Amino acid sequence: AYEIQQSDWSSDVCSSYLFETSDGRYVALCALEEKFFANFCRSACCEELIEHQHTPASANNPYYGKMISIIKSRSFEQWKEFSGRVDCCMSPVLHTDELKDSTYVRERGFIEHKWGLDYAAAVLPEKNGFLNYDKPFHRLGEDNEKYLGK
Repeated sequence: AYEIQQSDWSSDVCSSYLFETSDGRYVALCALEEKFFANFCRSACCEELIEHQHTPASANNPYYGKMISIIKSRSFEQWKEFSGRVDCCMSPVLHTDELKDSTYVRERGFIEHKWGLDYAAAVLPEKNGFLNYDKPFHRLGEDNEKYLGK
């Protein structure tokens, strides 16, 4: 399994970062617009952070430290529920086995069933789906002989 690293996240401000929850799961907060960060802060009872939205996500920034503490104070499920009711651009980082049960994923057509398997889209699918192929993707090693002569 892939282990999430903070360095995998491209933002460098505390209002848009990947945060660990109390139970070791992750949520992504992408509140770059003022209204979204203000919604987050008001709903999470940390209004004092609103004016520090664009401060650096660095260890020596006390506001970033406060954000870490706030997110770490609740479980993944609590933040998942929070993100569903507060318009703040927060998203739970789901495990692959959780994707099919996600309303967000289902409503947007990110899962397609074809050739006896379920596939997850990495981008927003086109109107007619993202599996517009006549046959399934090649299986590992399927074409070795054809292309490698082995």
